[in-house]
Amino acid sequence: MIEVKMSTKSKEHNNKLINIIKQNYGIITLGIYILILIIFAIVMRDNIYVTLNDNMDSNVPIYKMIRDTDLFWKFNESIPFLGGEVLRAEYRVELSVQSWIYALFPTLVAYYAVYILKVLGASLGFYFLSIKIKEYDKINTNPNLWCLCGLVYGILGTWPHAALGFASLPWWCLCVYMIYKTGKKRYIPILLIFVFTTSFTMLALFALFYTAIFLIVVSVKERKINFKLLSGLVMLIAAYTVTNSHHVLQGLHGSRETIKSLKSSSYSETVFQSLGKFKDAFLFKNGYYHTGGATLRYVVIPVCTIFLIFLIISAIRKKIRNKKVLILYITIYGCIIFNTLACCFDNNALFRRLIPFASGFGFSRFAWLSPFMWLVLFALVCDYINKKVIAICFLILAFCSTAFDPMYTQSNSMYNELYCNIAALLGNNSFKDGNHEWTWREYYSEDLFDTVKNEIGYDGEWAVAYGIEPSVLQYNGIKTLDGYYSNYPLDYHDKFEKLIYPELERDEGHKSYWERSSGMRAYIWSSEWEFLSPKEFELTQTELYMDMDVFKEMNGKYIFSRVQITNSAELGISLINTVHTDEYSPYTVYVYSV
Repeated sequence: MIEVKMSTKSKEHNNKLINIIKQNYGIITLGIYILILIIFAIVMRDNIYVTLNDNMDSNVPIYKMIRDTDLFWKFNESIPFLGGEVLRAEYRVELSVQSWIYALFPTLVAYYAVYILKVLGASLGFYFLSIKIKEYDKINTNPNLWCLCGLVYGILGTWPHAALGFASLPWWCLCVYMIYKTGKKRYIPILLIFVFTTSFTMLALFALFYTAIFLIVVSVKERKINFKLLSGLVMLIAAYTVTNSHHVLQGLHGSRETIKSLKSSSYSETVFQSLGKFKDAFLFKNGYYHTGGATLRYVVIPVCTIFLIFLIISAIRKKIRNKKVLILYITIYGCIIFNTLACCFDNNALFRRLIPFASGFGFSRFAWLSPFMWLVLFALVCDYINKKVIAICFLILAFCSTAFDPMYTQSNSMYNELYCNIAALLGNNSFKDGNHEWTWREYYSEDLFDTVKNEIGYDGEWAVAYGIEPSVLQYNGIKTLDGYYSNYPLDYHDKFEKLIYPELERDEGHKSYWERSSGMRAYIWSSEWEFLSPKEFELTQTELYMDMDVFKEMNGKYIFSRVQITNSAELGISLINTVHTDEYSPYTVYVYSV
């Protein structure tokens, strides 16, 4: 009898456990994934493989420079790169949760933390959004499936500087939705949270656009203005205008002209040329603005498009289950098409003539909203499928195509680095494509540069990098005349162009890139390598072509080179430091001084 009772209790316990898993499998999966990430971070630390482009060579070192030089709340002081021409006020940190994380924690810890928060925020945002849609619109959503769709959205490779902004999009929608459905004032002030997660020119401008469209549609439908939504929208616009006033003024031609003004020369496409880019933009084939959407074209986009056709056919045959789903689905799909057109027409001559006052804005950033919309559509597809097993299989395919695509090298993110690290541990080096073969420790080589600085007695003098990314010097506390930034002053662009003119005159490839990119990468070029120098660097010596008179005028003193400069005597510089090597670093460093 005792054995029977124990067996019964054991079965009851197992049944309870199974029920808990069935009811919360989305949250449980999310928890397991986060746990794996934390273990991964603890074990790997700075030995993780990292994607360099638009990540390690730009935003990460800027965060570290601001932290190391204590530039919070010091708006009129300069960030120590690009000759000190970029004022701290131009880089939004005081009202950014992401910046606070980088200020409070070591840079690598902050890097992991931001990614984990992005995944967590995106997944839970989808989860709670589905609960409210089910409650107020009676659409049969499954919060667990939505949570897993949010997980796929969270691991998409996005521009790191906008990571928490991407994660906030489902919460933005949830908040606007609750204001509309409940009419309660208490949800309105909550909108102000988004001022701390994304800036006006990153995602907020475009999210505000859709919020305004939603207000108009609701007001027309109800035949009266929805003042709750209107007040929330006005409050957000006012908050963003105040907190991002510097960026807004620059976008509307601020007092000091920046390199963004050079973009106007690229606004030359015809309507047919712009429309010709539609397919690539729709499928994220060119990695538009680092949305990470490229991996969506393998599973999510085809499934959602096929399902759209199915819904339309079902509606025509009057066999649609829920008209609200049809309307919502077609509306979101239409928004994606609009985003794609905005992306295509960003450089269109006619379009830009119609909005000359906003030449500083990148309207192709509408594409940043599309991955979120695609995953909402994907969640609706999963809801519509009767068999949960099939829906979960779709989600597994979507996750795998996103997380384990070795061909996808878009800037960031840790999901791809996770793939690279696992592949490396298993002895597979096929991921090494010049963009992922560096580890954090190798790329920044902190111990090596600490040694170099100590030996030369470095004391805050201006320097340039040659064969090394300027970001490596910046990360290691060396002030640089060169650097990577998309909004530095135009007069400094012209001065730097004079500095590197001897090389541009000889190198048509880098000259074309310099002009095409409006000088965003103000680097000391060489025809011997691209702007991202490879880890395996066989070159040992080369000539440097740079105007040394301009270098001296810019108060330059040091040249940190990865190769011996054979024409140093002609340039009037001397090698003051012996070669430095480090067991963890791929760099050989030669330090020259004027």
